[in-house]
Amino acid sequence: MNLECYARARSRERCAASRTVNEMDANRDCTLSSSRLVLEPIQARHSELLFEQLQDPSLYRYIPTEPPTSPSALRARYERLAKRQSPDGCETWLNWAIRLRATGEYIGAVQATVRPDAPALLAYELGAAYRGAGYAAEACRTVMRELVDGYGVSEIRAYVDTRNERSIRLLERLGFDRTGQIPNADYFKGASSDEYIYSLDAFSKAAQRFDRSRRSVGS
Repeated sequence: MNLECYARARSRERCAASRTVNEMDANRDCTLSSSRLVLEPIQARHSELLFEQLQDPSLYRYIPTEPPTSPSALRARYERLAKRQSPDGCETWLNWAIRLRATGEYIGAVQATVRPDAPALLAYELGAAYRGAGYAAEACRTVMRELVDGYGVSEIRAYVDTRNERSIRLLERLGFDRTGQIPNADYFKGASSDEYIYSLDAFSKAAQRFDRSRRSVGS
């Protein structure tokens, strides 16, 4: 499932394990927090709170989707996501609305897809008015910590359009390494889309950099 134009996570592999990761998710307190943010598990009510933020055309520049057509359409989507698992029960879908502690404003969302015996996938979206303040990095670090500490994830992966310089910079700041490229990964909006694959190994030096950087506020 694609969220926004910055770090596009694409689920290409199917899980083969008999035990699904949803068993791990069943009893977790899924509200996350950081110094400036509260990450609330996506619910239908967030459709009204995030609809205006998601109307920004720049969010969709590098993905083959368009803004939600109405709050009701977004509500239907969030109702599906609130179930926190794929229809076949193979994947755990983790989606959070990003809320500012100081003002209570909702500014975007973060998504992670957790799969047995496969890298977790990461993506996010952030309203244009809130870019440049370190909120995306702070939200992603918070989710990355939850994936590693709460779900035992050993590798996190993101797919990003090669033209998306802002997201590429963010992923590299978070400690991700570029591990591959997919030519002609998609075609939309009149142009072919090549994608970089970015990966973070929980046991690598990059992950150690991430562990140190997640302690810094608003970086």
